[in-house]
Amino acid sequence: MLRSTIKFMLISFILLIGTALAGEKKVPSGTVEINETQFALIIGGSVGGGTLRFKVLL
Repeated sequence: MLRSTIKFMLISFILLIGTALAGEKKVPSGTVEINETQFALIIGGSVGGGTLRFKVLL
């Protein structure tokens, strides 16, 4: 049991370090706009929409 726990911790540590070293800085390439209106009298509801704008990075 102890051996499998140590193996698991070692593999997790190696993967965590590898991910941190391999990760590149990500730059946001898009925006999201959301518009919503809520209404209620006896029955409530909402109306709205949104727009997603993004750049395709190749």
